[in-house]
Amino acid sequence: MVLQTEELIVLPPTLKPECARFISLMLQSAVERYKNGDMQMANSLNLSPDLLSRLDSLSLHHIQTLAHKYVTRTEIASFLRFDTSMMECLLAQAENQFEREKRIRSFVVLGASKAMMNDLFGIRSQRFTSLRNLYGVSDTRSRRLELTPDQELAIYHAWLDSIETADFSRRLLDVAEKTGLPLTSVYSEAKIIEQVQPSPGHADTTQTTTTA
Repeated sequence: MVLQTEELIVLPPTLKPECARFISLMLQSAVERYKNGDMQMANSLNLSPDLLSRLDSLSLHHIQTLAHKYVTRTEIASFLRFDTSMMECLLAQAENQFEREKRIRSFVVLGASKAMMNDLFGIRSQRFTSLRNLYGVSDTRSRRLELTPDQELAIYHAWLDSIETADFSRRLLDVAEKTGLPLTSVYSEAKIIEQVQPSPGHADTTQTTTTA
């Protein structure tokens, strides 16, 4: 640890779980005080308003995970001054994971099929079934609707209108919301559109890991 006297000590592995819990509580407390207009604790912890706002957007679970990684990755921990560069890196990872989990939940609740979830997020059959049970989604939600020509045209226009949305999965959600059509049908039509008329610079950045 870096004490206020600048004395350096190595953090023992047995203390890391307790230190992670401590850091998690410190972060939560700093965020709450910041929201109430008190920056004193944040300043003493070397936490900027931007970092505090980003921390506030995370769930408790993700803040706890971030704290654990922070402790695990450093040989010398700061007692009351955070390593800002490391915190930025870990916070970005936590934000990405948090957004990914929200996106996955949205897809499951909106009736995404097993093939969609595997294609977009790398989620396999057993995990998909568990998620569907968790969110109370029936099998019938993932059945594809046979579209009329007008509905196909509506998806086509909505897809082209959302061309500035680079993330494929985000774009699917936007088009499904705009057209009011099932996500599975939007997905099928979007795949056809992209084969015939690929979007410039299109890349699916959603799938980062394979979940069993």
